Amino acid sequence: MKKFLFLLLILTTVSFSETIVLKDGSQIKGEIQTVNSNIISIKSIVGQIVSYTDLVKEIYFDETATPIVGIWIEPNENEWINIPGKLTKFDGNSGTVLLPDNGTFVFSSRNAIKYSNFAETEKPLANKQTTSIIPGKTDKLKITLKNNGTFSANFSSRLGDVITFTVERGIISIPTNLIKLVVYPENTKYSTVFILKDGAKIYSKILKFESNSFLIETAIGVMFIRTDNIHTIEFLY
Repeated sequence: MKKFLFLLLILTTVSFSETIVLKDGSQIKGEIQTVNSNIISIKSIVGQIVSYTDLVKEIYFDETATPIVGIWIEPNENEWINIPGKLTKFDGNSGTVLLPDNGTFVFSSRNAIKYSNFAETEKPLANKQTTSIIPGKTDKLKITLKNNGTFSANFSSRLGDVITFTVERGIISIPTNLIKLVVYPENTKYSTVFILKDGAKIYSKILKFESNSFLIETAIGVMFIRTDNIHTIEFLY
């Protein structure tokens, strides 16, 4: 019995959950303790390893993750999405993912991240607003990204072209140029439909009109729409 317990202790001691792949092809099995200010600290079988993140190619928090340029995150349980971004802060449990154009994902559990690639991510091709916002039979907002990843969330706030949502694993602030579609619970107050020249469809409530722009309230906050971007306006009621 004593020998068995001693063997179990050895196996537990050398078992690590993450795989860190360096740009030179080296692989380190370990437990990431911190990522901060371009420095990564790893607990491994050979002791503590401290390195620059510039030397890191990718990190597997889950061995089943598919390599990508960007990151795999889990906003809610069983809702994995691929998104352009990079792990910039981590304290062993919670952390921050930096997304393009001032977006972030601040997560509260290490279970919220499956993989991170440290290569420079390409900026999305489309920088204009093309997101459709439509009603549907849902309990929460259903967000579909332009790479067709989906997740559910509650709207928190909007600042310019960055929308902040609350999710089970934390808070995600995401630029609109990554979003393809937002479906929100049916709400009769959004009875005006703006169909834009780029094909976007937005259900809203008109707040005011000035300087050739409509100020509207939508399921993802208040926004201005210029008349020269509008194809048609429909009034449902």
